[in-house]
Parts: sequence; C-alpha cells; structure tokens
Amino acid sequence: ENGKHKIVCCSGLNDGTMNFAWRNMTKDIEKDNQLIFIDRAGYGFSEDTKTDRTVEQIVEDYRTVLKNMDEEGPYILLAHSIGGLYSTYWQNKYPDEIEDVIFMDGSLCTYIDEEETANLKKKWHTLNVAEKVDLEPIFMKSVYGALADIDSMTNKELDMNVYMFSKTSGSHANMSEVNLAYQNAKTVLDNLKPND
Repeated sequence: ENGKHKIVCCSGLNDGTMNFAWRNMTKDIEKDNQLIFIDRAGYGFSEDTKTDRTVEQIVEDYRTVLKNMDEEGPYILLAHSIGGLYSTYWQNKYPDEIEDVIFMDGSLCTYIDEEETANLKKKWHTLNVAEKVDLEPIFMKSVYGALADIDSMTNKELDMNVYMFSKTSGSHANMSEVNLAYQNAKTVLDNLKPND
C-alpha cells in the first residue's frame, strides 16, 4: 500500500546478469522499495560451488545471505523462470517470511517430464562444455544480441552481460540445477501445503 517493501529477486536458470541487466525494468520500483538482487552460487559475481543445488539448499542460501545482510522479512519474492520454483518452495516452507510472490514467466509447480529434462540437460551440457573451451562468449554474443536490446547498451555493458552469462553457464552450480530440475520440481510439488 505504501510502496515500502523488500523485494528479493530470484533469477531464472543461467541468468547471471539479473542483478544489473534488470535495472532498467526495476528502476521505477526501486524509487519506493528496496530491491535485493542475490546471485545464487555460480551465478553472476558469486563463487561456484560443488554442493548439490537442491531446492532446499538454494532457498537456505537465499535466507542465509539475507540474514548475513541483517535484512529481515517479510519479503516479496520477484521470481523469474525457475526462480518461481524456488520461491514457491520458500513461501510454502516459511510463509511468515513472505509477504507475497510475483511471478515473471515463472516455472510452474508441476512434474517436469523426464524426456524434457533429458533434452534440457543436453542443451546445458553443450553450453557448459563450450564455456570450458572458450567458445561460450562467441555463442552467447550472437544469442544475447538476438534476445536483448543491445542498441541501448554500451559495449562495456554488452561485454559484461556476455561474460556473466558465459561464466554462469560454465559453473558446476548451474549444471547441478539443470541435473536436479526434475527432482526439485517433484520436491516442491510433493511438499505443497494448502493455505488461505
């Protein structure tokens, strides 16, 4: 009502640029609200990890960062793509911490088809290998250029976006999220509790 909210942004799969690429879209919201962009392990400026990226671990990581920042809830979760899965789990497990959830093309809480998961794993494995042999930045520049409004970016901004996408897709954490997508979706769906 008064616009004074803490909004925690939960990025989509492989989106290592959310913390700066979304700023044009969120700048009006930031005038009256606090937006908190947290890079998951292996994303953006965060270090990689060998810890399995289960939905439980990812949500606990978000909560730990907020605790370490002394940022108490309630929070509004702004969830993009697979961030919707994590936000649904978070809101369901810790409802007192969450004021609301905003889904922006959020992943639905349904079982993910195993064939679809296998295709996703192949796609991301290719990106992961491409990053290891330094081909990912070339690939991402052509893909990112097709997806983004690169005319509004400086060369430095474009290079930063490409670098962050490449770094994220080459991370162990990102591959773990892909490999656990089916299991994570099942965990969220199996643990949903009805509420008001």
